Amino acid sequence: ENKQPPSVENKQPPSVENKQPPSAENKQPPSVENKQHPSVENKHPPSVENKPEEPTSPDKDIQHTNDIPLEDKITKGHNGTEDEVVTEDLQGRELPPTDIDPKQCRLESVAAVVTVGLDTRAILVTVDCNGVPVPVKDLSHIEAELKLCFNHSVSNIKDVIKLSGAKYAIKCKTSIRGEHEIHIKVDGVHIHNSPFPVFAQPHRLGRQLMQHNISEPVALACIGPNKEVRALKCTTQGLSLEAVWNSRGQRRPIHLKTGAQIQTVAPATGIAVDNHGCVYTVHKNQTVLKFSATRQLLKAIDFTNQSGSDKDVPNLSIKFGTDEKLYVCIPSVHKILVFDTDSELTFIKSLGTKGSGACEFQFPSDVGFDDSYMYVLDTSNRRVQVLDGAGIYCREFPLNKDPSECPRTPYRLHIDRRTNLLYATDPLHHRVLIYNTTSGECVATFGQKGSGPGQFSTPKGILVDANGYVFVCDYDNNRVTVF
Repeated sequence: ENKQPPSVENKQPPSVENKQPPSAENKQPPSVENKQHPSVENKHPPSVENKPEEPTSPDKDIQHTNDIPLEDKITKGHNGTEDEVVTEDLQGRELPPTDIDPKQCRLESVAAVVTVGLDTRAILVTVDCNGVPVPVKDLSHIEAELKLCFNHSVSNIKDVIKLSGAKYAIKCKTSIRGEHEIHIKVDGVHIHNSPFPVFAQPHRLGRQLMQHNISEPVALACIGPNKEVRALKCTTQGLSLEAVWNSRGQRRPIHLKTGAQIQTVAPATGIAVDNHGCVYTVHKNQTVLKFSATRQLLKAIDFTNQSGSDKDVPNLSIKFGTDEKLYVCIPSVHKILVFDTDSELTFIKSLGTKGSGACEFQFPSDVGFDDSYMYVLDTSNRRVQVLDGAGIYCREFPLNKDPSECPRTPYRLHIDRRTNLLYATDPLHHRVLIYNTTSGECVATFGQKGSGPGQFSTPKGILVDANGYVFVCDYDNNRVTVF
């Protein structure tokens, strides 16, 4: 009698209370009881709760995360390895696993340049291992930081906002100018290509800082060890490099001495400077002049045989590539000529033919370079063609989406390698266009016709110096403006 009752009371009631009631209670009202009174057995409730919650709307997901504040802690799995990670909240409840593959998550858009003091948004798309967009269970799974490159200190106020589906907006702000990195992680793992380089510049885009009066400036270059910005000016007396502006004040003009070898200098249309300080100018009569660092004429060549035209060619441009070769754009014959910088300026090859296909041009007006690619202003085709170092077509992006605009709009370009931005002057519409070289998107424009601050009249040459200042040859206003 003493042994049997305890066996009945101790064994049967627990089996009834612990095994049968939970199975009945957990199936009928699982959503209510599991949120308020977490049971000891967590294997069945999560499987029941997750199935109805997966197809719910984003608003319900947000409500779910608000109802259960998650302060997660990461622990090792039962086998002690780091591969099996269990996520638990402070009340000991096991959370549903995240179905996101951070290495495949991507940014749909990100700015290469951010503005100091203003919010910047990057749009993140979270995907699973098959590349299918999948939303995260909680916004705390996404981490975002904007860091300074030189000391990696966090200099922003970050925020993650759910948009729709598997898209999230990441807002960041910095008060410090210079190179930064955007670090984005999902579940503590960097997403695809994270961190992303960005450059923070002052909020002065399109705001004119100063101007320097120069009669009909045509092109710009950085001269000397201090990289002083100079404007090329061509008169009947010869060539001169006019000082524009620098931190040390104005400088006297630098005269390029042609000597008795060249009696009359044809109008110049472009200028380039090599790593040794030698200056190269291109002229409408299809000649290139090479000057030493002391501004003495070293070599003059005529490239009419290579161009195939014996007429004067307006709007020639000249640039140095990353391969230290000299590139001359000839719009009227739809070619780009490549020269060596040896003592003879030896002709190497010709790029392009007339047409609208890959590596075909119609009135190419200028060329620019970053560390990997060459960008050609294919003006009459209304596009920028992107070629690799061997001149092979890689991709392209449009210049003007409005068909009412004249196709031959851009004139000169400059690639800012720090920000991955392409600056192009638009003489017919009296403005400056700015493109993201990665996405091909036109991110900004500034300027309009006029002679006041921030206005242009036939802008031609353009240059961005090492400090991020934008210099524009405002040709018909006889000045160089600084932004």
